[in-house]
Amino acid sequence: MPESLESRYDHKATEEKIYRLWEKSGYFNPDNLPFVRHTSSVKSHDAKAKSFCIIMPPPNANGALHIGHAVGVTLQDIMVRFNRMRGKKTLWLPGADHAGFETQVVFDKKLDKEGRNRFVMDREELWKEIWDFTQKNKEIMYGQLKKLGASCDWSREKFTLDPDIVKTVYDTFEKLYEDGLVYRDLRVINWCPKHRTALSDLEVKYVEREDPLYYIKYGPLTLATVRPETKFGDTALAVNPKDKRYTRYVGKEIEAKGVLGTLKFKVVADEAVDPKFGTGVVKVTPAHDPADFEIWQRHKNEIPGPKIVIDESGRLTGDVGEFKGLKVAEAREKVAAKMKEIGILEKIDEHYTHQVATCYKCGNILEPLPKPQWFIRMTAKPQPKTSNIQHLTSNKSLRDMAVEAVRKGKIKFIPKRIEKVYFHWLKNIRDWNISRQIVWGIRIPAYFCLGCGEPKINPEVKARWFLVRHGETDWNKEGRLIGNSDIPLNDMGRSQARATAKKLKLHNIDLIISSPLARCRETAEIIRDVTGAELIFEDRLIERNHGKTEGMLRKDAEKEFGNLYTYEPRIPGSEGYRDVELRAWEAFTHHKNDHHHKNVVFVTHGGVVRTLLKKLRNWEVERMFQNPSVKNSEVFEFDVLKKQCTKCGGDLFEQDPDVFDTWFSSAQWPFATLMISRGSKSKIKSQKLKSDFEEFYPTDVMETGYDILFFWVARMVMMGLYRTGKIPFKTVYLNGLVRDKDREKMSKSKGNVIDPLGVAEIYGTDAVRMALVVGNAPGNDIVISEDKIRGYRNFATKLWNIARFVVSHKSATSYQQPAASKNKEDRENLAELKKIKAKITRHVERFEFHLAAETIYHYIWHTFADKIIERYKPRLRGESFAFGAAMRPSGHGAPRSGASEGASPARLLAGQSSGSQGQKILTDRAAAYHTLETIFAESLKMLHPFMPFVTEEIFQKLFPGELLVTEKW
Repeated sequence: MPESLESRYDHKATEEKIYRLWEKSGYFNPDNLPFVRHTSSVKSHDAKAKSFCIIMPPPNANGALHIGHAVGVTLQDIMVRFNRMRGKKTLWLPGADHAGFETQVVFDKKLDKEGRNRFVMDREELWKEIWDFTQKNKEIMYGQLKKLGASCDWSREKFTLDPDIVKTVYDTFEKLYEDGLVYRDLRVINWCPKHRTALSDLEVKYVEREDPLYYIKYGPLTLATVRPETKFGDTALAVNPKDKRYTRYVGKEIEAKGVLGTLKFKVVADEAVDPKFGTGVVKVTPAHDPADFEIWQRHKNEIPGPKIVIDESGRLTGDVGEFKGLKVAEAREKVAAKMKEIGILEKIDEHYTHQVATCYKCGNILEPLPKPQWFIRMTAKPQPKTSNIQHLTSNKSLRDMAVEAVRKGKIKFIPKRIEKVYFHWLKNIRDWNISRQIVWGIRIPAYFCLGCGEPKINPEVKARWFLVRHGETDWNKEGRLIGNSDIPLNDMGRSQARATAKKLKLHNIDLIISSPLARCRETAEIIRDVTGAELIFEDRLIERNHGKTEGMLRKDAEKEFGNLYTYEPRIPGSEGYRDVELRAWEAFTHHKNDHHHKNVVFVTHGGVVRTLLKKLRNWEVERMFQNPSVKNSEVFEFDVLKKQCTKCGGDLFEQDPDVFDTWFSSAQWPFATLMISRGSKSKIKSQKLKSDFEEFYPTDVMETGYDILFFWVARMVMMGLYRTGKIPFKTVYLNGLVRDKDREKMSKSKGNVIDPLGVAEIYGTDAVRMALVVGNAPGNDIVISEDKIRGYRNFATKLWNIARFVVSHKSATSYQQPAASKNKEDRENLAELKKIKAKITRHVERFEFHLAAETIYHYIWHTFADKIIERYKPRLRGESFAFGAAMRPSGHGAPRSGASEGASPARLLAGQSSGSQGQKILTDRAAAYHTLETIFAESLKMLHPFMPFVTEEIFQKLFPGELLVTEKW
């Protein structure tokens, strides 16, 4: 006996209960899927493929899911549920992305609200805080995915910072390097002064601006520029070799008056110069213009190299006179005013229109800066560094592999028109900058030899060594010179030491070697107590003797003795840095020979740390004194590698501080997740299960937004083919942007953003899902409104009312499945059902989810509910037209002889009339109900991928103990 249904469908009471039921069943895990038991009079198309897999595009673990995520989750879940019901071993692998730069931007805003600044935070401290932030967000996000009905296998969930994922990313980077496809080079890159990191070309947003164009005299020549503030970084002038106006100047030096005095510049001829821009003469500023950098590279033998005059924060730096420290915009105005004052500003075009590069996240103008960065070659063929090339999956470039996979039809785009855009971008692709100057992300596994600078990629680290300056003392706080005076830590110093000890504990410290002076001894003892490491003291690590200046305020000592930082001793009774370096380095090398296999911390003083850094990093003396003072409790880390440097034999290395572009790790998501996922262990010892990679790779579909076609999809194709020799997926389904009812892009500023979880709470998840699918053609933008969602809530209510009607008649029929109905109407309705199911199947197989949803919606409401049910109501009441003669008077309205006037349908069904008439009515009634139930059950199956919660709840009421989620399609 089926359960009765409440008068109204309560999605709030249903959805969480149903999702728990699904999770308890274990059927989201493909290894647990049962044989399909429930049979139907409508035979399903038998799938040829044995498995189906989608890898979820990992949402960024830095905030709540938005309406765009809801679209993707819904479409993926439709495909997954459809294929699972067709009997395929179906895997939907979920995960989350650490989203490096994106997450750090979000976290920066959080820090701003708290009055904090990441640029003054320790790397480990910042990383740990962002980790905690993402883990909290990740769990919230997974709850939201479940709320949306995502039927993914949570036992296989992955995070892009999982150790096994990171190892895969490292292996890929190492392979690219060995194949000559990764290189590090000094390039002028797109630099965001606000976030202080490089951006790839794809992360640059160009905006049209109107700026002054300044015409400046350079001796006998005049040139035009929008950036007079970069004048201090000029190294040459350039003209086009075909420009006859300037032929006589090419190869010669000219003398030009400048704001800081007279300078000389050589004039070079280069094809890159546009004779029609300005006067046809351009200034060459290699450090702050990518085009100028390329001109310098072509004329290296003639002109000086890059001269940096703008720093990472977007302020003037170096030899810029009175303009040092000014932000670019302010400096531009003041430099222009100065040029006007000295008579070298010829004129200004106030309305020059041009394209300006801005950061796609914060909108700030980007500064071109020269930085050593890691790049991946997009158009070059592999050139293995070793003679063994058997490991190569292809001898084609990454670009060519990606083009060929689509052109040959191995990968299909939905919609197909996207292929043209894809090919166009790949045709013009440039090498990919994968370095990011941030903390959050996968740190690049490149280690540079301290002896010669030679890099080692993804090496095995034997031990880690640390230099630590002691915590603060009262003399440090007062600004006094403190050498060999035995001054203890103050409260701040002890707090600093505890914080440092907490960070060092993560590195499994074996040994602490400390100066015996009180401030170092206390610092070392605190570290020992926290880490449990052995502690020994070393006299050669004490601070240098300041002689007569010992204990003096720094400002007074400088006033009396001048420069305090000299390599040779010059103050009476003092010790020079040379002497400190000799004894400190002697101690360091002695302990390195004895303890090279251990993780070691040296606790010493600022001056000693300076001299050790000079030796370790091969600095010139001047460089040692250029660096800022070593801060109290500051930590410097070095790595001892198992294999020595092949160039100089050194074994001390320093890891690149940069992290990978998030898209580099995300590009490996399909194969990385499956390579490290082995699936469930078979309960049958003799049965050998395939690994997930063998079973599910290549995956079947990658569903994502068309806005990340180049950021992600194209790069997944490249990395997948490069690492595995196989495409990462067979089909790419691209959805569009979500827009409001007026087709406006949703944004917080417009107040038209729809929170998918918020409206799901009001109208139910099923209504939201249907609203996101109906009218959503592949590649087109999606129009959504609360009215549309409300409409599909009404459809869920209609479905519930149909269920109440069907269930109420099931309990009254003592139903047993009859033989095939002989009723013509039944046969016609079942035949029509079969056609509808075939139509919906075709639509889903063709990725026409909007058409499939519209078809089942109209069939259930306008055919099944409005027509079929209404026509069947008399038969369910026993008032069948086919047996009407048994229920009406014969002749011309007079009763037949011997016939009872009371031979009503109710009496016949109650057995009060003998003969076959009552049995025929019972049989017809059962056939009518069976037809209705069959149509309704099949309709629930067809609707289930789109509206999983309400369909599963009804199916549970209709067929207690059965699960719709694994029913045969």
